[in-house]
Amino acid sequence: MPRRACVNAYHGVRGMSWRIQYEDADGRQVKETLGREPEWNRRKAERALGARLADVERGMRKPRRRTFDDLADEFEEVGLTARPRKKSTVVDYKATLRNHLRPAFGHLDIGRLSQSPETFERYASDKIAEGLSPKTVRNHLVLAGLMFRTARRWRWVSENPLDLVEKPPATDGETETMDSETIRDLFAAYRTLEAPPRTRSGSGSRRPGG
Repeated sequence: MPRRACVNAYHGVRGMSWRIQYEDADGRQVKETLGREPEWNRRKAERALGARLADVERGMRKPRRRTFDDLADEFEEVGLTARPRKKSTVVDYKATLRNHLRPAFGHLDIGRLSQSPETFERYASDKIAEGLSPKTVRNHLVLAGLMFRTARRWRWVSENPLDLVEKPPATDGETETMDSETIRDLFAAYRTLEAPPRTRSGSGSRRPGG
């Protein structure tokens, strides 16, 4: 195993967590928290370290400091347009980012967030306490997971913290409540999707009894 690359076990109040550390292609030290038992163990952590070292051999470097707002900016500009999506979906994603996710996480470092799944579970708990339905909060977490999956593909982070988050149920039997800004954005999107009224040519029409 390369120098300064190792697997560490951390005994915390919530159980044993597994961490790895290694050096990137520039020789800078990288420390990464993988997760807690029983999802993680030494053997699984060693495999993860091996995968990171293989990435280093291919030139992986420790990413520069980026905030959640940086990720949101790039996601809106590139991630949302890289594949076809319904306009109403894009409007809903942007409204969720603007009204909920950016205010909660915008200033935070995504590298730290990627190693802190409990931050998103705390977010879910707070939002449900504020009165949002579990289904709505689940949609927020699904969007955050999509963003971090994109960030991982771009090599901005090495882990998606939402993979470890226990999300609220997809159905809650309640009527979903949207805030006024989201409703206004959705109405605007639907109006642009309405097709113009069709007109019929008079040459082919017949009046009753004509």
